[in-house]
Amino acid sequence: MTSSVQYIEESYLASLEALILGAVLAVIVVWIFLRDWRATLIAATAMPMSLIPTFAILAPMDQSLNVVTLLALSLTIGILVDDAIVEIENIVRHMRDGKPPYDAAVEAADEIGLAVVATTGTIIAVFAPVGFMPGIIGQFFKAFALAACISVFFSLVVARTLTPLMAAYMLKHTKHEDRDPFWMSGYLKALRWSLGNRWKVFILGALFLIGSIGLSIAARMSFEFMSPADEGRAAFQIETPPGTTLRETDAIVQRVTDLLDARPEVTSVYAAIGGQDVNQANVYADMVPKGDRDLSQQAFARVMVDQMKQIPGARIRAGIAQQGGGPGDGTSYTFSILGDDPDTLEAAARAVEEQMRGVPGLANVVNTAAIARPEIVVTPRPDEAALAGVSAGTISQAVRVATIGDVDQNLPKYNLGDRQIPIRLQLTEEAREDLNVLENLRVPTASGTSVPLSAVADIAFGAGPATVSRQDRSRIASITAELDGITTGAAGQAVQRLPAVQNLPAGVRQVPAGDAEFIQEMITGFAIAFVSGILLMYAVLTLLFKSFAYPITIMAALPLAIGGAFIALVLADRSFSMSALIGVLMLMGIAAKNSILLVDYVIIAEQEGMKRFDAIMDAAHKRARPILMTTFAMGAGMVPIAIGWGADVEFRSPMAIAVLGGLISSTFLSLLYIPAIFTIVDDVAQFARRRLRGLTAGQRRMDGEREQPKLAE
Repeated sequence: MTSSVQYIEESYLASLEALILGAVLAVIVVWIFLRDWRATLIAATAMPMSLIPTFAILAPMDQSLNVVTLLALSLTIGILVDDAIVEIENIVRHMRDGKPPYDAAVEAADEIGLAVVATTGTIIAVFAPVGFMPGIIGQFFKAFALAACISVFFSLVVARTLTPLMAAYMLKHTKHEDRDPFWMSGYLKALRWSLGNRWKVFILGALFLIGSIGLSIAARMSFEFMSPADEGRAAFQIETPPGTTLRETDAIVQRVTDLLDARPEVTSVYAAIGGQDVNQANVYADMVPKGDRDLSQQAFARVMVDQMKQIPGARIRAGIAQQGGGPGDGTSYTFSILGDDPDTLEAAARAVEEQMRGVPGLANVVNTAAIARPEIVVTPRPDEAALAGVSAGTISQAVRVATIGDVDQNLPKYNLGDRQIPIRLQLTEEAREDLNVLENLRVPTASGTSVPLSAVADIAFGAGPATVSRQDRSRIASITAELDGITTGAAGQAVQRLPAVQNLPAGVRQVPAGDAEFIQEMITGFAIAFVSGILLMYAVLTLLFKSFAYPITIMAALPLAIGGAFIALVLADRSFSMSALIGVLMLMGIAAKNSILLVDYVIIAEQEGMKRFDAIMDAAHKRARPILMTTFAMGAGMVPIAIGWGADVEFRSPMAIAVLGGLISSTFLSLLYIPAIFTIVDDVAQFARRRLRGLTAGQRRMDGEREQPKLAE
């Protein structure tokens, strides 16, 4: 018996543990900054009040509580408390200015309202187009986007309604002295230098992005669809030559089972013989927990395949072929070529297969073409057949009836009660293997007589494929290999450099196959979602701030976040997979948060009459602490996932690492970078307004001169 239920349960429990632990860490961060248990309780209330309605919405939308949705909630757990943190911190700050809790809650909620709505709007704007991505990639992103958008929306509702209400009636004045933190004076000094050297800061920000991309290229960070997971369940696929009996296949499977049973890592073995044909079998080995063994699941499978090579008469490889066209498990690489000429295609596939065996990181290279089986080849001689009055169809029918029997429609039936049993006539097995018997088969002619088959056709033994695979109406040949310490992207780059691949024969072309096909789909979908998210984010911010310039300042933090994500993935030695891609998309919404808090307060201060420099310094002084609070709360919520506790860490960890890296870089750098960019964009906007005002003023004067004669009349 074998089952994947245990691994699914472990992954589910690990996601729940990360969710709960992240929530606890986020609450601890809030308490460390505010040192007020009432304020901490109010902020913590936002998490369950946002999660419970999310579950109520996901259920009618036919979304299950699976690893993807739990992962979305685990990553957004810090964001759920984010809006409440901003609200409660602003209320506490107003209270420390001497205002009563009720008045402080009303004024602070009104002051911070636009920033909170804009923060949530940008996150939803990023994930809205992701949910509409097509293909298999879209199925992953759809569940993730729904869970993230719904939970973030309810966090906004809670922050704008419940949080001010609870603060107005629960908070009390404390004896805590409202002093600046120890780092505030140093930060303000650095900010003054940044504002005085804004073009240098702009260039440094651009160099940071370029440097992070260059580091990724230098470190050869590769692409893969999904990181291989250690499920504690190794699978093997066995194929024997066509014509092998069930008893012979069973004997080979028994030898494989004995080898697996002898290993201390294996707890049980399950084998399934038959499948599509009696010469195929699948074997599953359930393993002890990964903490109790030295070899990973993938390393164990490679070791066992090497040992199984001593079994003659069988083709054995690790993993099970994916059914239905889905992606693989990240442990193999597939190279496929198409062609119309079978001989040319086979020769090209053999050449690529031979050279792939020398590529470091590729093990157990196998040509997946069907094993050749013996066959009888009947070749009509057109001239003799025409003279005898025998057509190719007549020859084919005579050979078919003698060897495998006539088609079902032409078979006589034996009535047995309410059943009709077909009667199939054919030569005995010994006669079918004797060429002399086949040569003497009588073939009817057009005149009503018959001639021996040898008189109109040549008969010989040959060999051919048991099955012929086609794609786009052309024959396809595929070579698979197990990945040994490299990713799908790295394997693809190495294979593309092979001479046999660069010099494919005429009429033979390469097509994406396996995980490489899904990587292309992932990159295309990501590009569309990225551009759509940027445009929607700009539209949302433009509508909220009623300006075309301020959104540019806010979105200037995105390059810093993306650069930090790449650096974190390189330092953690992770590849750029689908999970890391989800993290980068999430960063697009999160990174804008810090900029929104700063820019929003600068606008408010300028409207109250402060000069731009003073407004920026005052905004930085008052908004630096909530920015760091929300950053640390979100970061703390993602730490359990990034560390990789529990099952399925290979899928969850790269996502959290990318978010953490981008969060750290965008927060600490944007505190200096965004104010400098704000002054540049603001100067450009004012210059554009003056130019536009001058053009419209001239147009108004011309219109006035045309109106004066009419008035004189």
